[in-house]
Amino acid sequence: MQHLKWISSLMKEHRWSYLICLLVLLIEGISSLAIVGLQKWIIDDVFMDGNFDMLMPIIMMFAGVFLCYSLFFILSPYLYFKNGTYLHYKFSRLLMSYLHKIPIKHLQNERTAKFVHYFTNDAVNAAKMIGTDLPIIYQQSIMVIVLMGVIGFINLPMLLFVCLRQLMLSLASSFLESLEQCQERFRIRSQT
Repeated sequence: MQHLKWISSLMKEHRWSYLICLLVLLIEGISSLAIVGLQKWIIDDVFMDGNFDMLMPIIMMFAGVFLCYSLFFILSPYLYFKNGTYLHYKFSRLLMSYLHKIPIKHLQNERTAKFVHYFTNDAVNAAKMIGTDLPIIYQQSIMVIVLMGVIGFINLPMLLFVCLRQLMLSLASSFLESLEQCQERFRIRSQT
């Protein structure tokens, strides 16, 4: 929870850009799913059922949704990279103000590479995570929820099967990881 407070305090000045980025990513994800849905309608309702009078309205909707998707597909990386760049700038300023406050005696005792690493690696990675990765996680989570709703509406047993299968795979994966760790510890103990 402290991390979220810290992130929100960093984004306070830039929150509208961040919220617009999240909205653009939401529209991009929904329009991406709408393209697939409209393709399904074209194949199932028009070609398979022979309702060719529905072809023109569906194609018009398809063109509109595809245009919307293309626009937001181009706009969203610009926005989240802009947010990431702003955060990198803010992190760099915070680090510089920290460096200016450190007593010279303490600064001379530290390795220069440590501070270079902070600027070139940690600030960049933190800005990328908050500015780019979190909005993409938000978009993918919304898409998963929408897809689960669609699958649950169409075929509830299939949704339950997929969720149960994923749960079993996650449990098996964590069990195998713990088993590998136990084997590694046993191997190390047996060598000593």
